[in-house]
Amino acid sequence: GLELEGPQGHAYAVPFKGELALVVGYKGLLELVRRSGQVSRIEAHTIHRNDKYKIRFGLDPVLEHEPTLEGEPGPVIAAYAVAQLKDGSIVSEVMTLAQLNAIKARSQGAKRGDSPWQTDEEEMQRKTVLRRICKFLPQSTELARALEADEEPEIRGATIDVVGEVTETEPASRTDKLKGKAKAALAGAKQAATVE
Repeated sequence: GLELEGPQGHAYAVPFKGELALVVGYKGLLELVRRSGQVSRIEAHTIHRNDKYKIRFGLDPVLEHEPTLEGEPGPVIAAYAVAQLKDGSIVSEVMTLAQLNAIKARSQGAKRGDSPWQTDEEEMQRKTVLRRICKFLPQSTELARALEADEEPEIRGATIDVVGEVTETEPASRTDKLKGKAKAALAGAKQAATVE
C-alpha cells in the first residue's frame, strides 16, 4: 500500500545482483505505523555530542533530548525513536553510534558511493532506529511485510513482486538494462494500481 518511486518517498525499487529489491523509505515506515491506528505519535532523532540529553532505563525510564541549535552540534553519538500508543503507553528505543555503525557495516548499500548511507547518513541512522522500534509496536500486516521486505536483499533472498507477477532476472553486469526494466515494471504497476 505504499507509493513506489513517488514524490512521497515511501518505497523504492533498487537493482541488486540482477534482481529488483524493495527498499522501504523512512516516510514509508512512518506511514505504515500511523495506518495501524494504534500509535498516536512517533518520531526518531539523532543525538549529537554537544546536545543535552538524559537517558535512563528501568522501572523509572527517562528519555530527554535538547538539541544544540547554536554553534556546532558535533558528531552523532546515538539515535532514538519514541512512540506513544493510543492507550497512553510509551515505547522507546535508543541505539549508540557503535550499534548504528554495525548495521551500516552489514549493509550492502553502504559500500556503494551513491548509497543513502553515503549521501544521507543521518537520515539512515534515524531510519535504522525507527525500524528497530517498529518491532515493538502493534503491527498491521502491511507493516510486518514492509519490515520483512526491507531486510537486506542478500539476507532475505527476496525480490519485488510486481502485481503478483514473477519477472525474469538479468545478470548483475547488465545493471543499466535492469534499471530500464525496473522503470517499465514500475510504470506498469502504477497503471495496474490505477485501473484496480
